[in-house]
Amino acid sequence: MTPILQIQLLGDFHLVYGDLPLTRLHAARLQSLCAYLLLHRQAPQSRRYLVFSFWPDTTEGQALTNLRKLLHTLGLVKK
Repeated sequence: MTPILQIQLLGDFHLVYGDLPLTRLHAARLQSLCAYLLLHRQAPQSRRYLVFSFWPDTTEGQALTNLRKLLHTLGLVKK
C-alpha cells in the first residue's frame, strides 16, 4: 500500500508521509514554496514565475540561486 501524504497548511505547517513526520521544512520560505507547489501540482510551474513571486525585490540571478537552494532542500533537484 502506498503511504499517504498528509498536509496541514492552516495554523502550524505539518507534513506527514505515512506515519513519518517530515521535519526538514522548518524555514517559512521553504514551507511557502512547498505549499505553493503542492497546491499547484496539476501543472508545471515556471522557475521564472516562482523566483519573481517569492523574491520580487532580488536580482534574477540571486532569486534563481535562492530557488535552487530551496528545491535542493526539498529534494526536487536532479543530481
